[in-house]
Amino acid sequence: MATDSNNGSTEETSGQEQQDQQQGTPGEKPGTETQTLVIDDNTKLPDTHPLVKSLGTLRAELATGKTELQEARAQAARVTQLETELAARPTPEAVTTLQKRSDRLEAFLSAVGGPLSRALDSRTFTKDLFESEKDVKDIVKDYLRANPTATSQALGGGNQPTGGGKQDPNDLIRAAFNGTKN
Repeated sequence: MATDSNNGSTEETSGQEQQDQQQGTPGEKPGTETQTLVIDDNTKLPDTHPLVKSLGTLRAELATGKTELQEARAQAARVTQLETELAARPTPEAVTTLQKRSDRLEAFLSAVGGPLSRALDSRTFTKDLFESEKDVKDIVKDYLRANPTATSQALGGGNQPTGGGKQDPNDLIRAAFNGTKN
């Protein structure tokens, strides 16, 4: 038996392979076209046939798999959304840094003295400033009402003469000048 140098098969098998290639698929005659198979009640397998039963179970498994895939995709989308929200939040290191800076600023303002340090010592002021949702403009108004500046004291404070109702311009200048020193 001589071997073919191209694919290592014998002459007998190579001849058979050539015939198979010419014939196409087994059972099909060369030169004829394939006909479509029509399935009707006569050619249909009975419901008790093992292939029909396995087809039913495979379809059920496929439906279950599709449902699980949809759930997994929904969970993946939710995970992505939560990761985005988490990335937008400040890190614990950033919060710690901000807290240290706030504590340091508060300590500095308290040590400097003056009306602002007295306000920081006030529990209601610090509560309004740091723990409530009260508007900052309202907090400033309350602070200025409780701690009038030297100018506002000169304008509306108890120094007003009972006579003509005029202010002494020198008092106003002194108050403005003293207000810039503080």
